[in-house]
Amino acid sequence: MNLNKKYNFKILLIGDDYEDAFLIEDFLEIPGYKFQLTHLTHLNKAIEVLKLGSYDVVILDLNLPDSKGVETVKKLFDVNNALPIIVMTEQDADAIGYDALDYGAQDFMIKGNFTSKELLNSIKYSITRKHLEEGLRNNKDMLSSIFINSPNIMLLLDKDLNIVLINKIGLKATYRSEKEVLGLKGGNAFNCINALTTLNGCGFGAECKNCKITNTVKLSLKHKKNYENIEAVMPMLINKKVIQQEFLVTTSIINVIDEEYVLLTLNNISEIEKAKKITEKSNRRLESLLRITQYKTENIQDLLDYALNEAIQLTESKIGHIYFYDENKKQFTLNSWSKETMNECKIIEPQTVYELEKTGCWGEAVRQKKPYVLNDYSLNHPQTKGTPTGHITLKKFLTIPVFDKNEIVAVVGVANKKTNYTETDIKQLTILIDYVWNMVVKLRQHVELVEYKKSLEVLVKERTQELEKAKQIAEKAANAKSEFLANMSHEIRTPMNSVIGFSQILANRVLDPNNKEYLKSIIASGNTLLTLINKILDLSKIEAGMMELNLEPVNLKKLTEEIISIFKLTAFEKRINLSFQIQEELPKYLILDELRIRQIFINLIGNAIKFTDTGFIKVKVGFELSETGHVNCIIIVEDTGIGIKPDEQKNIFDSFQQTRNITRSLKKGTGLGLAITKKLVTLMNGNISIKSEYSKGSEFKIILNKVKIADSIVKQERIVINPGQIEFEAATILVTDDSEDNRKIIVEILNSYNLKVLEASNGLEAINIVGDKKTDLILMDISMPEMDGYSAAHQIYNNPETAHIPIIAYTATAFETFGKVLKSNGFKGYLRKPVLIEDVVNELAKHLKYKTINGKKNVQQELKGINIKEFSKENLNLILNEFSDSFSELTDRFSHRKTKKFAIELLDKSSELNCPELRIFSEDFLNSIENFDIEKSRFMLNELEKIFNPEQKTDSY
Repeated sequence: MNLNKKYNFKILLIGDDYEDAFLIEDFLEIPGYKFQLTHLTHLNKAIEVLKLGSYDVVILDLNLPDSKGVETVKKLFDVNNALPIIVMTEQDADAIGYDALDYGAQDFMIKGNFTSKELLNSIKYSITRKHLEEGLRNNKDMLSSIFINSPNIMLLLDKDLNIVLINKIGLKATYRSEKEVLGLKGGNAFNCINALTTLNGCGFGAECKNCKITNTVKLSLKHKKNYENIEAVMPMLINKKVIQQEFLVTTSIINVIDEEYVLLTLNNISEIEKAKKITEKSNRRLESLLRITQYKTENIQDLLDYALNEAIQLTESKIGHIYFYDENKKQFTLNSWSKETMNECKIIEPQTVYELEKTGCWGEAVRQKKPYVLNDYSLNHPQTKGTPTGHITLKKFLTIPVFDKNEIVAVVGVANKKTNYTETDIKQLTILIDYVWNMVVKLRQHVELVEYKKSLEVLVKERTQELEKAKQIAEKAANAKSEFLANMSHEIRTPMNSVIGFSQILANRVLDPNNKEYLKSIIASGNTLLTLINKILDLSKIEAGMMELNLEPVNLKKLTEEIISIFKLTAFEKRINLSFQIQEELPKYLILDELRIRQIFINLIGNAIKFTDTGFIKVKVGFELSETGHVNCIIIVEDTGIGIKPDEQKNIFDSFQQTRNITRSLKKGTGLGLAITKKLVTLMNGNISIKSEYSKGSEFKIILNKVKIADSIVKQERIVINPGQIEFEAATILVTDDSEDNRKIIVEILNSYNLKVLEASNGLEAINIVGDKKTDLILMDISMPEMDGYSAAHQIYNNPETAHIPIIAYTATAFETFGKVLKSNGFKGYLRKPVLIEDVVNELAKHLKYKTINGKKNVQQELKGINIKEFSKENLNLILNEFSDSFSELTDRFSHRKTKKFAIELLDKSSELNCPELRIFSEDFLNSIENFDIEKSRFMLNELEKIFNPEQKTDSY
């Protein structure tokens, strides 16, 4: 970082003395430099600012309103430990300034006692020093040993030959402080007479062209080359005298944070001999470090053996050892010893383990927790204990502890140097071994990682094999379950087809009211059994992961209205107010599975009606926008029923789970509805929750997350045709089924619509029939002997003469996904057994020509013009007085017999009163009851309710 160039400094000043701020701002008006100064008076505000942006340097007053002393420096470093900080202190407060430097500040200045130049130098010095510390932090030991403590003058120069860092010996030679030297040229810093007498300073005088120091640095930068021991002379002004100083110049190129620097070493020839040995030791240490760094091994023992030999050579010793140490056991374990250099030693296999208390000098490093030197070792010395008999004679000894996270983990000892061990030996050995131990730690982590990876690979391989076996077992179980479900669906639905199918046919033929009631009960029970089968199959499919969603545009408002209409008569019968509310802004079409949403509605509303005897049921449908631009669809069903106890609510969504209270246990149910509902909601990326208070009611809330809004309507609204309002044009239908009963049911249904029917018991017969006789549509069973439905359909479609005939599958398989399979095989639709007349008619209407005919008139149209409230007041009063009690008894619980009796009595009263309006109404009411027209009967009861209970709202469906 070249700070002599024009540079825009961002400076943060933290201090509450505005005079200091104005003074600093004036001092920073320096040509060639730009300063952006931000002044804050409180530390807390400064910390907030530092979190948001960066600054080149911080000038910090240690006496702030909200923080005082050197702790202020620590608080700033907690925010950013890379901040260059210059501390301002009061007069005679040098001590606190030095304390701040110990905390990590780069420099300190005395308030009112610095100049503009000193301020600039302090800023440049702080930034540069912090910059270089960051760049060289990974080489801290080497920098400390080589640069700072070197006996030679060492300078770090930028590419413009400005000094950015200088060691202690160099500062001593310049007779200046480090701040004063920072940014100067070398000649200017060392008072070279040529630099001092030249207008532009170092490097610009005529004599400077021959300066070997400057030229060597320039060549080193230009050619990216290091030079050693170039002889040079510098005429320096020392104590007002020009003294010729002779140097050996050495240069090295260094890259720090993507910038290039030159490390310049100046060896004063007059002091070379004195420093020669020290330099050689430094070089040997560097060479040892370099050799160890380049030593490639993945074996920790090899590394330590190699490092021990380097330690012996570095300290000019004869022997050495490395012991691992266990602080808990107070025990040494031998790791490495100098076998090659111990020819005189009589110990072939040294003792492996030693107790700390039994050791002498080589255990002293552990006891004192620092390096230990013994230069007067003799047999009579008290520290000779623990040395084995036959050991080579020890003369001098040095041992150092090895620390890992403040714990001693090893000791390294060397012995028998010719001269005394010195502090330099201690430093050399400590630096070397610390570096080696860092390598050991990393290598140990690497080895552990490799071993862990191998064990993990073995574990993964074993686990993969286990998972593969489990997968095969699961797939086998899933296939078995799928096959079981398919078989169960077919085997149960086939007889159910006969039960429900023939019951429907008989219901249209039987005229006796009692027999009609029996048949309706059979059909209702069959449908209940079918519903149970469907629920069990649905639950099994969801748990087996076989259920797929059929997502399409759904008009949720219209769907809600349809579901409500299904339950409105049941609600009316129980005198429950059933209402619904749709959020006005609800998108018209949402991408949902209509069948599953319908199923959820039916389960929740059906449960609410089942367990609610008085009060109301409210259905609410709304939405909220999600973050993705979709909507979260919200469905709420609230009732005033018997509620659920708190301890039972957590299990209410479990399969076959019903509450244990007496009232609820009397209700019919399988306990599957809510379990299926929860699983369906989860399948649709939603969740369901319950709020309930026992004996007061419940609220079920569903949120379907991230539901897409339909961009355009691609689905036609489902048109449901009333079987009683359709007349097909002449057509021939081929019914193919191996079950004679199944064929009879379909034949009976089709004959009632004057359609010609042909029959076949298997696929082969069907192919022969369509080849000989004109056929407009084929109903084809899938599972048949001789030839199944798939094979027959393929042959029919592959024949150009019969390929146009639509084939409708007629199957007992209950899976929705089965419809996709059928479609992929060419089928134009499918009917699921047990078949309902309405389903048959609606499916045929998709492929055959038909016309609609007038069936029964709408109930409300039939009653148009007959308004009971327009009866004369006299007649109304008579009716109210005479029939209030019997009507009240009638509405408590609907009874066909009691309702019929009430209608007859009402008809008799109309003759007595000579009231034609009441007679017409009564005759119509009696006729609807006798014909089992439940819908019309309920509607007319609702009309009567307006007379007997005018305050009761009965029309909020």
